[in-house]
Amino acid sequence: MKPPKATQQHPFVDEPGISRAQAMTRGSFLRRAALLGFTVSAAGTVLAACGSDDSSSSSSSSSGSLADLGEVGGQIQILTYAGYEGADAIKPFLKKNGIDAQTTFINSQDDVSTRLRSPAGRKADAAQLGVAQVDIYRNLGLFLPLQKEWFSNFPAMEERFPKLTENEDGTLVSMPFVWGSLGWNYLPDKLDPIESWQDLLDPKFKGKIAMVDDPVSSIQTGALAVGVEEPGRMTKDELAETKEFLMQVKANARTVAAWYGDIADLLVAGDVWCSFQGWNAVQAFAAEKGGTVMTGYPKEKAVGFVDTFGIPVESDNPASGVAFINEMIGKKMQTYVGNDLVSGVIRLDVVPNIKGLGAEVFDYNDFDEIFNTKLNFALDAPIEPDGDIATHEEWVTAWEDVKAS
Repeated sequence: MKPPKATQQHPFVDEPGISRAQAMTRGSFLRRAALLGFTVSAAGTVLAACGSDDSSSSSSSSSGSLADLGEVGGQIQILTYAGYEGADAIKPFLKKNGIDAQTTFINSQDDVSTRLRSPAGRKADAAQLGVAQVDIYRNLGLFLPLQKEWFSNFPAMEERFPKLTENEDGTLVSMPFVWGSLGWNYLPDKLDPIESWQDLLDPKFKGKIAMVDDPVSSIQTGALAVGVEEPGRMTKDELAETKEFLMQVKANARTVAAWYGDIADLLVAGDVWCSFQGWNAVQAFAAEKGGTVMTGYPKEKAVGFVDTFGIPVESDNPASGVAFINEMIGKKMQTYVGNDLVSGVIRLDVVPNIKGLGAEVFDYNDFDEIFNTKLNFALDAPIEPDGDIATHEEWVTAWEDVKAS
């Protein structure tokens, strides 16, 4: 596979010179891609066909047959965030196809890189991949190139999403299946929506804020709060300003939570009243526990993300991995994404099925406006030094200083 040229443009970014895979992120970049220690052989010719809720099978690739991959069924290993495995909604599909899904839950994208270093992790059949990580995984050759025709549900996908992970030969590094925002979660019976991230520095928030231990997105949100329009290209001085702001938020915070499920628990218990930052799905997590949580979008915007599934090259059951991913972009599971995860769907034909919180959070009547007014699909920092631009390692160091303050 040949990596895309650095001059290719991203659908959500107007400026040239930005890699497609850098333009959206939720987890952090691999801290040391060169130190991962993988020994990966080139991916061979692979074919898959799988059942789905839209048709019984997908068409074959011209380069092989279903026999090249094997049959759908048996055990699969999934590496992903809680909820992204499909919960109860995916169970009928798994049962029908004789698939036993075993999930290892992650807290950030770094967890995937850690798991992929282990013998068991390298054989995962569907692994979480934030779009910001696509270039790295593409260059390392860690994921099977996905043929679009393997996925019967692919044609229904909104066309901007697959462009994010597309190789020059038309295959995909991974398949997008959900998008969303890291806005501001809050208890509406305790607080009115804030207008600006800067409002969280008010003394009235002392001890009422939960932060989340995600270095990249926290730094990105902090950068937006201090007026940095392109966080991925912030200078070292801008990073210092961002760090100072985050330290002030930390001084008002009760805790730094391990992940967003913990934030939901803290909100429902009334231990905190809001978060820096949050996630749309926290509304659903809280609702399951009988709590009411809302998501706000300060004027500086919130960080947007797109998450995908890829199939590691050493997968023991790639046929079932493809079947699982195809189901996740099908009508039933995309409806689950919109309703149960309160997250953005990648196919707009399911929008009429989305009710309640999911319909309130994302105004699909003006799909493009969501991206223009509420979200900043912020870039991650470069891994290698680039003049006065702050690197990923410097972001991580700054975040560790914030947590220690």
